[in-house]
Amino acid sequence: MLVLAWLAVYHDVIRRLVDDWWVDENYSHGFLIPLISGYAIWEKRKTLPAFPVEPRWLAGGALMALSALLLFAGVMGAELYITRLSLVLSLVGLTVYFGGFVWLRQLSFPLGVLLFALPIPNIVFNQIAFPLQLIASDFATRAIKLFGIPALREGNVIELAQMKLQVVEACSGIRSLVTLTALAVVYAYFFESKWWRRIVLVAAVIPIAILANAARVTLTGVLAHQKGVQAAEGFLHSFSGLAVFAIAVALLLLLAQALNLAERKFSPTKAHEENTKETRSDHENLSDALPGFERKRFWPMLAALLVMAGCTIYLMQSAKREQVPPRTSLAEFPAELGAWRQIESQTLNERTERELNADEYLSRTYSNGQAYAYLFIAWHNSQRHRQTFHSPQNCIPGAGWTLGVYRLHQLKASAEANEYLIEKDGVRMLALYWYQGRGKLIAGEYRARLDTIRDAVWLGRTDGALVRVIVPMGKDDNAEAFARTAVLDFSQRLLSLLPDYIPN
Repeated sequence: MLVLAWLAVYHDVIRRLVDDWWVDENYSHGFLIPLISGYAIWEKRKTLPAFPVEPRWLAGGALMALSALLLFAGVMGAELYITRLSLVLSLVGLTVYFGGFVWLRQLSFPLGVLLFALPIPNIVFNQIAFPLQLIASDFATRAIKLFGIPALREGNVIELAQMKLQVVEACSGIRSLVTLTALAVVYAYFFESKWWRRIVLVAAVIPIAILANAARVTLTGVLAHQKGVQAAEGFLHSFSGLAVFAIAVALLLLLAQALNLAERKFSPTKAHEENTKETRSDHENLSDALPGFERKRFWPMLAALLVMAGCTIYLMQSAKREQVPPRTSLAEFPAELGAWRQIESQTLNERTERELNADEYLSRTYSNGQAYAYLFIAWHNSQRHRQTFHSPQNCIPGAGWTLGVYRLHQLKASAEANEYLIEKDGVRMLALYWYQGRGKLIAGEYRARLDTIRDAVWLGRTDGALVRVIVPMGKDDNAEAFARTAVLDFSQRLLSLLPDYIPN
């Protein structure tokens, strides 16, 4: 009954998690993680009963209460990672509640390894994936040149004679990094006994994954140059990914063997590890080790889980009723803002639109006769289910621009914006951006996300937009000051109009 009550609480969390494993190739290994966790517990079936059962009612109850708070906040704020973290924490709480900290220590790996099955939040994923894209494209460009092939890199785009090779998120290497890390941790737990060897193996995953992915991008570029664009796409592209991952796994295993040989060479007289724990006879099982489990604390925890289940179902139903206040479409945004007049409107390509994942966007160029201003607004009706802002800290460098000097601007009371000096091929621009929604203008990404979760709980809303203004700079001594005056003037005029399109 306790298991059924727990499933009633987390059935929707588990369903969405399995859906992500199924559709997101970065986390397809998630199907294996619960099996590995279960096997690790089953392997301890004879030794666990030897440890004393010392239930910690208060500590376990506190952990369960914390997991309940995380679950409710995640459901209301549509932050999937928080709900999934709550799932793992609830298992920790149940272990402490019924078995105590001794049992938690023994089950630390089976419980901890479940974290590898949880997809990283988008805001963190982008912070990891994009630097990997830049590293892979940089290494690949250098390697391609070694084959005598001309190549030029701009951000995460490699320009070849016959094509442009874009190192997108799927080619960033994060997929192999996440999977290899999980594999290294599992291998280290089951096959390594020394902590220093475990640490070396897990740490080695980062350079191995980066080098393996750079090799894949290099191979794609060489094939595209010698055999044509078709050779770098389709089956060969997918097969090269599998082949390179297999090589990365082989390198990891070779490193493990090298560490083993090195230890044997330099420590030939090392003693075998002694097992100091007494074990019970083979016929004893875990239920024998929990005297009074059903009688003492079973019913209070069951009641708590049933209450959590009821609250979760109610909150999920209320979250589905999220309503966006009436707003004016961005297509009706005025062509004139005081002295600034629209001179051009741009449309993003299909791939960029897909990565942006916005419900509506606006991309225009304005001019006041002395300066140009590039305005970009990406609007989201809801930020639930991984639909959230795409940080300019990723997309601007992705286009080959270098982020330079940073400033924080106070546009008005309680309204902040980020300013970056960006540069590419000798061209300099001043970029100003902020996150706006539900009456607030926020500069920081993490603060904006936390504010969204809070408003989801209290207001039942997660709508919002990213607003970005970029002004080109000249090359004279006063160019930066002039550009800053222009970008701030345009932004101030913009602020008075935005509430019609980004409702308070």
